[in-house]
Amino acid sequence: QAHWLNISLKSSGPEANGAGGYPNAALLQIWHAANATNSSVMIYYANTNPAQLPFQGTPFEFQRILLPDPTAECLANRVSQEDRCSSDPIRQVGSPLGSCNTDLSSLKKYVIGSLRTNTFIQKEASVSPAYDMIRAMEVSTLDMFSIMNRWQQEHNDMIGAMGISTLDMFSIMKLWQQEHSSERYYGSRYAVCHWVAHNIDALMSKMVPPSYPRDHQVQSFYDVQHPGLLFVALTFGGIALLAVLVCFGLTWQWKKRMVIVYAQPEFLYVILMGLSMVAISAILHATPPSNGSCVARTWMTILGFSMELVPLIVKVKAINYLFNQSMRNRRVKIDKKKLYKTVAAVMACVVVYLIVWTAVDPPAKQAEAVLTDAVNDDGGSKVQTFHYCASSSQYWHIASMGYLIILLLTATVMATQSRNVDAGFKESKYLAAMIYSHFLFVLLRSLMFYFGDKVVKNNWGVVVAGVTSICLSLDAIICMAISW
Repeated sequence: QAHWLNISLKSSGPEANGAGGYPNAALLQIWHAANATNSSVMIYYANTNPAQLPFQGTPFEFQRILLPDPTAECLANRVSQEDRCSSDPIRQVGSPLGSCNTDLSSLKKYVIGSLRTNTFIQKEASVSPAYDMIRAMEVSTLDMFSIMNRWQQEHNDMIGAMGISTLDMFSIMKLWQQEHSSERYYGSRYAVCHWVAHNIDALMSKMVPPSYPRDHQVQSFYDVQHPGLLFVALTFGGIALLAVLVCFGLTWQWKKRMVIVYAQPEFLYVILMGLSMVAISAILHATPPSNGSCVARTWMTILGFSMELVPLIVKVKAINYLFNQSMRNRRVKIDKKKLYKTVAAVMACVVVYLIVWTAVDPPAKQAEAVLTDAVNDDGGSKVQTFHYCASSSQYWHIASMGYLIILLLTATVMATQSRNVDAGFKESKYLAAMIYSHFLFVLLRSLMFYFGDKVVKNNWGVVVAGVTSICLSLDAIICMAISW
């Protein structure tokens, strides 16, 4: 600026870059020497440097030189730090377009881009206010002067208490520098805290994002918003389990009746065992989740439906084969052990899948935070946290639902093929009704699992668990009503 604004100055400093500059530590010494000899001196100094504060209100006060106001074009053509320290005079002076004053806007801040990315990938209720607060944080030049004036006031009070003359500027600055380098010096920290305390209302209104500060509340599983849902689910689960026990007793008591003999009592016991697991799963869904109960829910549901449908499919397939061969006048003998082995093989595959699921990504108790419309005492929002069961990946659950659908489709084919079977063995009518019932409840459970958080805003995990429990109970009860 001095070159292009015709400000004739000469510097005889020791720096060997051709500009004759001085190190920053020597500038104050030059200023004191100039004041002691009453000489003229001009220094390139930061306007917010606290070293100038002791001289305010004295004959040695810094007098700012007013340069042309900065513009976007001028700031873009300012000499860079590298060119300013160059030994080439042409690079040192730069372009005349850059001969304006320094931009005295607010202090700049740099925020790493990953902070924004990592902040907003979180769900709304879990987002930290840090990023928005950092963006809103702004300390202007006037604010800096206010802080530094308070800082200097603390020094003046300390110096006055020690009986040191306020006109002895060099001694003041020496004492200041000594105290500033001490680990016990807290003057700057006190000045900042004093400024924050006196501007707290303005800072809060500008820096605190909407909906903050928030209150976090952990909701009980038996939430007051849904007081009857889980108790109804528990009731249905108990009824389903009781119905299974009654069917066990009736099957045992009537095991020699022709209808039970045709239905194969051994297969009926396996089917009832599967329905009892479904009923137990329904009860578990209506109780507070834990890591153990989450795993038990999954095992009971998949094993239960497998033990119900697989024996039924195997039995109907054997009956269909028997009557198809009899229509061709062929003598056929059904090996029960082979049927049992088929059921055992399918069940073994299911157990292996469940073991792998439990070992790799077990269903566990998960926490979900939801931002509500309720307002706390500080004007922020309330966040409710509830718990539910889930694995890290949804593909495990999708695979299990796909497996159940395959079983139902297979059962549908078996029911269609058995429509011409002798009435004493014909089960297609009952099998078709059971398949329809299973499809309906599997569809409801799938919809609640994937869209429950969109349908129910608050504590959706409890609602999904309750509705799933009722679906499982009704599925088992209707199945028993159809078959028994």
